[in-house]
Amino acid sequence: MSDNKQIYESVITQMQIIQHKKGEISQDTLGRTLAYNNLLPRLSDMDYLYKNFRYTQDLVTRKGLIVELDNLIRFMQYAKIQDNTELEQEIACVFIDDSKSNQKECLMDYISILRRFLPVFVGYNGILIDTYQILEIAIAGADMCVLNCVFLRAYAEILLYIQDYNANDSVDIENVMTHICAIRDNVKQIKQYRRILHTIFNTLVAYMTNLGVTPIFYPNHIDDLKMLLQLKTPIDCVLVHPDLIALLPNSYIIFSNKNDIPLHKTLLNPQQYYGIDMVLEHVT
Repeated sequence: MSDNKQIYESVITQMQIIQHKKGEISQDTLGRTLAYNNLLPRLSDMDYLYKNFRYTQDLVTRKGLIVELDNLIRFMQYAKIQDNTELEQEIACVFIDDSKSNQKECLMDYISILRRFLPVFVGYNGILIDTYQILEIAIAGADMCVLNCVFLRAYAEILLYIQDYNANDSVDIENVMTHICAIRDNVKQIKQYRRILHTIFNTLVAYMTNLGVTPIFYPNHIDDLKMLLQLKTPIDCVLVHPDLIALLPNSYIIFSNKNDIPLHKTLLNPQQYYGIDMVLEHVT
């Protein structure tokens, strides 16, 4: 459980955005557009996934990029100036992060543009908490989505608060924070929270898998790794801090943020040193 108020505020804002979208277009209606979608996910085949992301010494080392949504147009303008052949050889994937953006309504358009114009796999790395978002992202053309345990744990705590107080109409952040502090010593509440959290993860992973979108599990600490191993639908990809890699089976494709790798070790080959398959760099 987190004490970071900003995380809960961001999740509540995302919940409100999703609720508004569902009011405009129901999930059932949105799902019907999949029949006309020509930007299907490309990594649903496991052999193809491992071929493109599993590191081997025989392959040219490629990296992934994480681009904030507000910087994406500038990034694409630069990328189009470059030779796309070189871009494809150096970069395997680009993740769009809208967690700090004020232009969230542009996300789907930007995913589609990125998918159409650049020869890379496209991923989403933001506040993903609902199957409605997965459906939107799949229709827009994303191949992968990151399931960030920090946001999903906060979401589970907010749902527990809503359940306990029937607060469906509005969620007050101060009341949520007070409730979170109160349940930490309540064994019954903690068990309920864990049930909600496991249900969320299993639902999202199953929904992604059914749509052909590749889920990437992003644990924050050891307890999250336990949850990973308990998922009903297996996951192939994990975005993880280098310190936690030794706790994972070798079967996973390992993504890791370059900022988490000690500076003096980035001069070496981090794939060889840590067992990382794909290093992700943040583009500012």
